[in-house]
Amino acid sequence: MYYYTVIPMFLFGLWYNIYLPKRYGGTAGKLVVGISIIRLDGAPIAWKEATMRYLVTLVFVVMTFCLMIYCLGKADEETYLGMGWMKRTAYLITFSPLLFKITSWSQSLWDFSELVVLLTNPRKRGPQDFMAGTVVVKTIYLDKIREAMKPSEIEE
Repeated sequence: MYYYTVIPMFLFGLWYNIYLPKRYGGTAGKLVVGISIIRLDGAPIAWKEATMRYLVTLVFVVMTFCLMIYCLGKADEETYLGMGWMKRTAYLITFSPLLFKITSWSQSLWDFSELVVLLTNPRKRGPQDFMAGTVVVKTIYLDKIREAMKPSEIEE
């Protein structure tokens, strides 16, 4: 069936959410609007910080992929392939409605908590920033931020 789509989607998520921030200081969207992710000491983020920022979302992605693979294994291939995209999703949900609801609600709760934490702290850091020890700043201020930090603390 559609098992082969899981690995490319997973790899794309890792590339977009971990590699791009590590390599360029942010995802494509952040870079387009002129913001970057840095460590609290002003240094560029490393693999550890990039991974920590994406860790909770990665857990939800893995849970969703496992759930989809489980449901695809129970689905009738002919019935599944004869449906449109939206109907396929509804069909798969019928094989494990409780797990889909738990995963969906948990992810929604995490997303809502990100918004609340972001709006209620003075530096506008999200939970992922606290976990990774990072902050998102306007790219135009990077040089001034790094000048204000001790040169020996910044790792290139």
